[in-house]
Amino acid sequence: MRSTLAPRLEKRDALVDWTLDADSLWRRARAFAPWPGLVSLCGGEPLKLQRVRPLDQPTNGTVPPGTFLGLIGDTLAVAAGSGTTLGLLRVQRPGRRELDAPAFLRGERLEVGAVEFATPPSQES
Repeated sequence: MRSTLAPRLEKRDALVDWTLDADSLWRRARAFAPWPGLVSLCGGEPLKLQRVRPLDQPTNGTVPPGTFLGLIGDTLAVAAGSGTTLGLLRVQRPGRRELDAPAFLRGERLEVGAVEFATPPSQES
């Protein structure tokens, strides 16, 4: 079996690009666990997406990526690219403990239908 070289992972690889479809984001989360993980902005502050999964809740083409769609079961639903929906199961603010989606939502003021999640600006390691 032959080996291949891959580029070294860097901190900026963790930044979520919400224009990607939910399956791609889910694969990135699994590939980048535990480091560098996936990081998004939520309400202007960094949020590490610890556990995510694609949801079978398609959005129409008019919903912009990063829009908070509400709580579906125990999952925060966020619009991703190509009309797909990504479910956030566990999230973590810097310096805080990891929370499941319902506990996180109790402490945050997220408005359904608003673009609450954004791609953080690229930062050098």
